[in-house]
Amino acid sequence: MQTVNPFRAILLVLVLLTQLWALPAYALDPPDSVEKAFKEKFPNADGNKWTHTGDKPREYVVEFNEGNRKMKAFYDSKGTLIETEYEINPDQLPLLVKQALETQFQHFKILKSYVIERNDNPHAYELTIKSDGVKTVLIMSKDGYMIAR
Repeated sequence: MQTVNPFRAILLVLVLLTQLWALPAYALDPPDSVEKAFKEKFPNADGNKWTHTGDKPREYVVEFNEGNRKMKAFYDSKGTLIETEYEINPDQLPLLVKQALETQFQHFKILKSYVIERNDNPHAYELTIKSDGVKTVLIMSKDGYMIAR
């Protein structure tokens, strides 16, 4: 009969407990108020995958498809929509955003571009750019003004 190394058994239990503890960060059922608000706003959403931020206050994040568009929506615990975002082709960026990038970031390449819609700033743009080997994330208004970097 083989004996079990107690240190290996403890290590195995710890690994299993760690995996179980991490599960809620990967998938969860949102509160009813959040799910109801989401279904009202996006009745044709498909492939819903819920997660949450670890921040306080916690935000509930749902990734979903609406038609051919992949989207994310962020809700607070009361079901208030905070933000939506979806990826767009850089060719679809407003002219003023393109011009601002050309004057402020010489020799850049746009890696990803997203439309961000919030109540306080509709149609902002999140851009991941690479310039001189450095990746930078920018948030710009539709008028080409920098909101965050």
